[in-house]
Amino acid sequence: MGTSLPDDYKELAEKYGDGVIGGHLFIPHPAGPDPLLEFMKEGREIFHEAFGEHDEIPVRLAAVWDRVVPWAQHDWNGDMCLLLPPVESGGGWAVVVAFRQCPDFLVFEGGVVDFLAEPLVKGMWPRGWPTNRPAWLSSDDPSFA
Repeated sequence: MGTSLPDDYKELAEKYGDGVIGGHLFIPHPAGPDPLLEFMKEGREIFHEAFGEHDEIPVRLAAVWDRVVPWAQHDWNGDMCLLLPPVESGGGWAVVVAFRQCPDFLVFEGGVVDFLAEPLVKGMWPRGWPTNRPAWLSSDDPSFA
């Protein structure tokens, strides 16, 4: 994807990838059945097509529009989770949820692990995401369908 990914994301994908968080947030694994690089490339194209004409793109997202990195897909409603690279050298990564059903963005200034702590630890889920699902399931789990 043209950039070195943040360590917290790499650790999450390695340990929990090809898994589902909260019953619907699919996180691919680098060695999973769906090649991670293809997931990211296709996800970026889909994101640009779906949101390219949006009127209100947050400044933080607009600054790295061509460098966003899809890292998860919410299969309940098609929301996309993207990594936003630092704008400036030495800056931090951010996470954005691109809501598909009612086009809008939630920008979270912090890494993937901090973002996931919001729903899993604090119970603060992005709007429209179901809240009564298991915290994590392997995509091989028979109850994941």
